[in-house]
Amino acid sequence: MTPLPPTPPAPFCLRCGEPPLSVEIMEEREQLRVNLRGELDIATAPQLRAVTRSLECRGPDLLVDLSALMFLDVRGARALTDLVAKARAAGRTAVLSGASPRATFILRHVSGRS
Repeated sequence: MTPLPPTPPAPFCLRCGEPPLSVEIMEEREQLRVNLRGELDIATAPQLRAVTRSLECRGPDLLVDLSALMFLDVRGARALTDLVAKARAAGRTAVLSGASPRATFILRHVSGRS
């Protein structure tokens, strides 16, 4: 029996018909607001890294809103903690807000703050 080739990742969630991860960046007064919606995991973390790479050289502080994030795994949490670390290394404030209790647990575990 010949194994089937791997299925490429779907550009949209098969359950809801939306993209697995939506990243919206809005400029507000003295900060950039990054709104995440959907799933941030091993499949979508590279998308977040690509989108936020352009923010690394921009001046305002960052507010990352996780309130519409439905799923977060360790790879997604690592992408978030890396984003925060790079912003802070550049002398900017970076805040993650709206995380669910489960996402907060994963973020604390990944960042070493148990």
